[in-house]
Amino acid sequence: MNPVPRIRLLWSHRTSRERAGLILAAIAVLVSLIWTQLWAPSWRTLADAPRQRAQALAELQTLQTSQKWARDLARRPDRSASESLAAASEISQSLGATAQANGASVRIQIEAWSADTLSQLWRRLQETPGIRISSTELVQGAQGWAGQITVTAGARP
Repeated sequence: MNPVPRIRLLWSHRTSRERAGLILAAIAVLVSLIWTQLWAPSWRTLADAPRQRAQALAELQTLQTSQKWARDLARRPDRSASESLAAASEISQSLGATAQANGASVRIQIEAWSADTLSQLWRRLQETPGIRISSTELVQGAQGWAGQITVTAGARP
């Protein structure tokens, strides 16, 4: 059964005003389909592109910084265990902590430190080749951070 003759018969029975209305309705449906299926998604993608580009550039910058940091660490000469522990003692004492060597480790004692100073110590210890932070016992009190950090010589796990 072919539907075309039936459609032609229904179309011929419509007045010119009804035909114009049906044509306008078909055009409106077609335009809305084109908009929702083709143009709107493309428009959203174009509008979102600057934000996505900025986010990608920020991620690239972070990766490049990490890569530079890793290369710098790889280029540093290896130290003996005693040199590494001596460096940890020097770093600690330069920031005002007391450092006590115990054979293969150094115990760093801090009293009433600000979070910034503690963060600086932590960062410098982590950047020192051949040093591994093996334990921490830190407490935040009314006057700042206090406690001890134990570092050992050796590679990080």
